[in-house]
Amino acid sequence: MADQLQQILVAAVAQTLHDAGILAALWGEHALHVFGTGDRPYAIRFIIEDDEMEKAYQTLGGHPPPAEHLYPPSHIGQLKGSTVNLHKKSDFLWFFPRFELGPVEGDSSFFTTASEVARNSNVKVDDSNKHLFGKVIVAKPMKFAEALIYLSCRDAEFPGAKSLWTYWLSCLRGEMSQGDPSGLPECMWPAWEWAVSNQMRHGPWFEGLEECAEKLEEIGMLPKQPPTIRDTLPLLNVFARH
Repeated sequence: MADQLQQILVAAVAQTLHDAGILAALWGEHALHVFGTGDRPYAIRFIIEDDEMEKAYQTLGGHPPPAEHLYPPSHIGQLKGSTVNLHKKSDFLWFFPRFELGPVEGDSSFFTTASEVARNSNVKVDDSNKHLFGKVIVAKPMKFAEALIYLSCRDAEFPGAKSLWTYWLSCLRGEMSQGDPSGLPECMWPAWEWAVSNQMRHGPWFEGLEECAEKLEEIGMLPKQPPTIRDTLPLLNVFARH
């Protein structure tokens, strides 16, 4: 994962929310780093059930990570540190079942933990922090990939959005190559094959994406309207000073 301070902050936020009865799924560059891929992460992103957003906000506001301080969004940019973002589940993982606390390792077809990934891969986690990562929940690679294909279909007309989702998808190539696409909707198989082969030729990809989006809309699995720009902004920006 990222450097030691960021590892500690990710783990502290996940543990704090878990202790409050909230399952938070790590998202974005930090989630990719759990699998040893992607660029250097910046903002820390978690996905929360929509109806637990207010509780999560209050929880983090009242329980800042050890030796850190939380700052309101108006202060972002004035100090150096890491931004923690909370996002609505309905904006990114709407096809997932409701997030529930409970055993994850080996029991969930949707999630795994950072500690489980570290045990089964060459991803390096600082030894002094390993005990913290049992509560850092991430989508399993194939479910992560499925979410990114959904998002690529939904955000096809958003400048830059589809490029981000498809880039993240390509970052999962190594993990996806070990998976089985049969668990994905059949219309997603061409996208899976594209990501695994890393053939980033725009023509066939965009054509297949449009067809996939149409089929997902037909079966009611794709929101008719993407969220507005306001809705896609993080509902919580807290600042952790290093």
